[in-house]
Amino acid sequence: AVSAKTGQGVDELLDVLLLSAALAELTGDPEAPASGKVIEARLDQKRGTHGTLLITNGTLKTGQYVVSGGAYAPVRIMEDWNGARISEASLSEPVGIVGFTDLPALAASFHTVASKKEAETAILSRGGIATTSAEEPDSSLPTIPLLIKADRLGTVDAIEHELHKLQSDRVRVRVIDRRVGAITATDVQNISATRDAIIVGFNVTVERAAIDCAERLGVEIKTFSIIYELS
Repeated sequence: AVSAKTGQGVDELLDVLLLSAALAELTGDPEAPASGKVIEARLDQKRGTHGTLLITNGTLKTGQYVVSGGAYAPVRIMEDWNGARISEASLSEPVGIVGFTDLPALAASFHTVASKKEAETAILSRGGIATTSAEEPDSSLPTIPLLIKADRLGTVDAIEHELHKLQSDRVRVRVIDRRVGAITATDVQNISATRDAIIVGFNVTVERAAIDCAERLGVEIKTFSIIYELS
């Protein structure tokens, strides 16, 4: 049993994690270029695109470039878990990087290169991004089309997981798009062509222009700060 609110079981949980890591013989080379996983991404209205990375190998230093999927970022502003500016981070450290060219995908791998040119070359060498086709939905069921806007990608994933529980043999929820950031007039215009579509916002603001546009086009906007209220 663990409670983040009271702290119950946290020490025991950390002990189990350390034991599991020791049994798995997890190792890394601190002298290598940093690599690891993206564990969160969000759009900061003041500072731009922010990614949280967990370093699983090597050392990350300011002046380098981080590449993940089709996005990259210069390591100029790097912060530790507490939000303090740092110039270097190594094995098992979570770091926040500001300035990604696009939101990196959750759980995507990242690696480090020395220059912007190398970063752009690495992205170009990947080619197109593979997509998978979704299973054909049952068109006979009533459908709730949604555009999800949230404060960060991890929140979007949690919302989709919760909405998936609502699927039944009588109704289905169809997520048209999922994005990070405030609800804008462009969002309203894009979704207005879909009949009965709803914009669902979680921990985000609704721009005045979006409210006016929604009233004009008859688009419903719902905002929440508690996921169970959203459900």
